[in-house]
Amino acid sequence: MGSAEAFVNATEEAGFAALDAIGFYLTVADLDGDGYADLVVKKNGTSQRDTHVVYHNVPHPTLRGRRAFVEWTGTGIDLNRRTGITGRAASFHQAADVDNDGDMDLFAASYFQDDASDLLDRQEILLNDGTGHFSLIAGGSSVATPERPTNSAAAFLDFDRDGKLDLFVADWYKNYGLTYEANQARLYHGLGDGTFSEVTEAAKLMEKAEVGQRDSRKPAYGASACDLDGDGYPDLMKANYGRQWNDLYLNLGNGTFENIAESAHVDGDDNHDFHDNQMWLCWCKFHPNDCTLPTQPQIDCSQSAWSADDENPFRLNGNTWELLCADYDRDGDLDLLSLEVAHGWAGQSSDRTQILQNNGKRGRELAFTRLSGEQSGVNRPRAGAFWNEGDIWAAWMDYDNDGLVDLLIHEGAYPENRLYLFRQQVGGTFKDVALLNGLDLPNPGAAAVADFDLDGDLDIVTTVVPGKGTWTKGSLLYFRNQLGEHYNWIRIDLKGAGPPDGSNRMGMGAWVKVASGGKTQMWEVSGGDGRFGNQKELSLTFGLGRVCDDVDIEVRWPNKALTIQRFEKVRANYRVRLTEGSDKVEYLGI
Repeated sequence: MGSAEAFVNATEEAGFAALDAIGFYLTVADLDGDGYADLVVKKNGTSQRDTHVVYHNVPHPTLRGRRAFVEWTGTGIDLNRRTGITGRAASFHQAADVDNDGDMDLFAASYFQDDASDLLDRQEILLNDGTGHFSLIAGGSSVATPERPTNSAAAFLDFDRDGKLDLFVADWYKNYGLTYEANQARLYHGLGDGTFSEVTEAAKLMEKAEVGQRDSRKPAYGASACDLDGDGYPDLMKANYGRQWNDLYLNLGNGTFENIAESAHVDGDDNHDFHDNQMWLCWCKFHPNDCTLPTQPQIDCSQSAWSADDENPFRLNGNTWELLCADYDRDGDLDLLSLEVAHGWAGQSSDRTQILQNNGKRGRELAFTRLSGEQSGVNRPRAGAFWNEGDIWAAWMDYDNDGLVDLLIHEGAYPENRLYLFRQQVGGTFKDVALLNGLDLPNPGAAAVADFDLDGDLDIVTTVVPGKGTWTKGSLLYFRNQLGEHYNWIRIDLKGAGPPDGSNRMGMGAWVKVASGGKTQMWEVSGGDGRFGNQKELSLTFGLGRVCDDVDIEVRWPNKALTIQRFEKVRANYRVRLTEGSDKVEYLGI
């Protein structure tokens, strides 16, 4: 990699400065089918209604080859089923082609607690007409829950490989701060026309309302779907908050799932020593007959309402925000990033962000090895009880197109936090290079990673956390990648054949392998893998480094037969479309 900074702050160039654009959560998707990624943004503010805006990715009016964003009105994302009330109250959106007509539809989620007085609109599917305009489905919503939901994350998948996309929705606490009780996560089976049938119980995903058990309902901040054991069936994960266990639901291939998080080491790390938890130490100090104080607390224990809850097993794990899938070590299986918010006061039992390496085994033998920060290089040494590591968003990405997957982490929840860009080194460890690459950004929030200008490298649009550090509002920032385009690459779009025998139209769940220069990379086309609308663009960008040779591509389609297609001697530095069942490689933009 050369000495040039990889990213340039192009916020003004992209139009966000003129729009005074603000944001809290982002969803990235090509809504009008022109090949360029658009944005659905949840704005900051206290109002529940009309908080989402669509930013359309259009040619820059004066700079050739550059892109800009304009506010796109009249799209229909504000539609609701109420009488006499305009606008839509939604928490976030997730994008997928749920009716297999070749465009990206939206799931509009709802998040509010039992004590909410201003009810949000129920969960809804919004169908795209192909031009980026949306409508409600006649007859009512098929994805609305009977109870008031606290949707925190969602992921699309095809869990039975019938060519019709399904939907997994994770939920949060019922009443945060008052009880540990959480709402039930739900699985919906897609019928192929935009409607769904709930199959949570039939899929054996129902959990206990009782708190504190491994099979209890837990407050999730992230939902993910990817094929972790390589059998062709997407598995499900919930990234759970409150230092509770994470969930990994193994897809058994018969319509049911089994939670193997504990045996797979995805539930949390192995350090359960709570004796340096400052809250517990204060409780112990006030209850000498119930415990032996191992050391004096470092925090002020003047108030006496301390609890011993933090010695319970279900409170000795992580505040996990996302479980993200990628084959970062290029061994042909999907590894994980477990993204955590950690605090010095919580002590060593509170998990830190870690990479989890896949052992490559099938079924119940699937397991992961957790790499410490020292082992992986994803390390930020802290000491004492007064630090906060607020990792609230992340993405696997090859930002410099060298063929090695890098890691973008947004540590943003607390005043001392900043953005980290961990570049993968030869040998598989990581090194933070954010400050060397134009990403000196305090308190980043949610973001979207995509090749917004279609020049062959991945750009970043990010929010910031208002009220933290220097930010007074949640400004929207655009960092254009100016380095990766100088290396070789290939960008791949998939087109599935559709049911009954083919894959879903967008190829969600497909495995795509690219061989070049004696190395093979693999990505899975993802339908969502984080919190509040976090998802990758469906087009896959592979960095090829200095190698400019033709590449060989292998696609494992997510159809009933798990058909494998191979495309040989495909030219590098092009966007290509591969269609299920066709040997033709379609070169785009020529």
